[in-house]
Amino acid sequence: MLAYSRVVENKGAAGIDNLSVQKFKAWLTVLAERKKCTDSR
Repeated sequence: MLAYSRVVENKGAAGIDNLSVQKFKAWLTVLAERKKCTDSR
């Protein structure tokens, strides 16, 4: 998460995968929700 925070602070551009910081954050949110669902089983 430190790397993510630094990219956000620096207003970083999309990387080689062309994924913007905003889209990456949304993707992380989805993964976190999935993990919550699997951890509760």
